[in-house]
Amino acid sequence: MTEIPIACTLDKNALNKRQDELNTLRQLVREMRQTPNEFSLRFDGSTENLMAIAHVIAQERLCCPFLKFQLTVEPGLGSLWFEVTGSNDSARFLLTMFGFDNEDCCNSSCIPSQC
Repeated sequence: MTEIPIACTLDKNALNKRQDELNTLRQLVREMRQTPNEFSLRFDGSTENLMAIAHVIAQERLCCPFLKFQLTVEPGLGSLWFEVTGSNDSARFLLTMFGFDNEDCCNSSCIPSQC
C-alpha cells in the first residue's frame, strides 16, 4: 500500500469552517478515551448525532486521507462511538481541531465538558 502523506488539504477558510463544525460536535461528546495514535468519542445514540458524526467522517476523509475512522452504533439506540486512528500522532491533530487541547484532560478518559 502506498504511504499517504500526513497533510491537511483544506485552505484557511475551509479549515476555519471545519473547526467550527468540529467545535459544535464537541459539545455533544459524553466521554473521551485516548491513546497515542487513537482517540474515541462517545455520544448519545440519537439519529441527529449519528448524522452529524457521519457528516464529519465524510468531510474528514477527503481532507485527511491518512486517518482511519470507525463508527460503532450500540444496540437499542445506545451510545455512538466515533474512533479515529492515525500514525505518528496524526490523530492528535484532529483531536486538537475538536478543541481538546487540555493535556490533563486528554491523557486518559474524561468528560469533555469538564476539560
